[in-house]
Amino acid sequence: MLPRDTDDNLLTKLEYAWGLGYQTLNVDNSLNVLRLSSHLHYLLEKGAWILLTEDYIIKTYLPNGALGGETFKYRLIPSVCCGALPLERVVRQVEPQEPITPADIHHYFYPYADFPLLESHVHPRFVIASIGVRIHSIDRLLNFKKNGSLNAETIDTIVGCLAIFRMWRELQIPPRPSFLHPGAMESAFGAGQVIEEHEAFGDQTADAMLGEVEGSSIAEIVSGQEENEDWIIGMEACQLENC
Repeated sequence: MLPRDTDDNLLTKLEYAWGLGYQTLNVDNSLNVLRLSSHLHYLLEKGAWILLTEDYIIKTYLPNGALGGETFKYRLIPSVCCGALPLERVVRQVEPQEPITPADIHHYFYPYADFPLLESHVHPRFVIASIGVRIHSIDRLLNFKKNGSLNAETIDTIVGCLAIFRMWRELQIPPRPSFLHPGAMESAFGAGQVIEEHEAFGDQTADAMLGEVEGSSIAEIVSGQEENEDWIIGMEACQLENC
């Protein structure tokens, strides 16, 4: 989820925010890795779709990873850039030696409203960071708004992820020796601070936040940003001139 070419300075700030030791954050960690087809990976890098964690996690998020359970549920949220691109899901458990037949595949079409929840070991903090890295401009955020099937609550959850990522990105970290050991920042942010940060940008509806971008709080949020999980097996290539 978090790209391999993530800037070292950002990785250091994420280590600090998440209570990790200096230079211990490995993007190849299994908690950051989701198996995707080459087309889906390309579209993810272009910010054409995201995984969105459940809203309660955004509201109660603890950066030290103290979230119950070994797996988490996510929704696949497409932007308008995914229009007309079908998703395919294997609907039958196929043994390694068995071929996949057309009868084993179910097709989903944009905006994938009937696509089921994905349950994955990928940790929400990596998913939130992935959203922050990829929705790095107002244009990319507006591409999700243009997906008319997304309600205001979903857009608000995306904005909540961006607010959390902004806090991580703007951290002023102390000299490195002060956080060489994991857990040094376990209390860096509590749920209350996450909520306060989100509210600091205005308790508005999604339409109000995105209607007038220029000079609005949402512009501040995105400014300056550069088992079931194998269900998705393919997507046709697309043109992303505006994405």
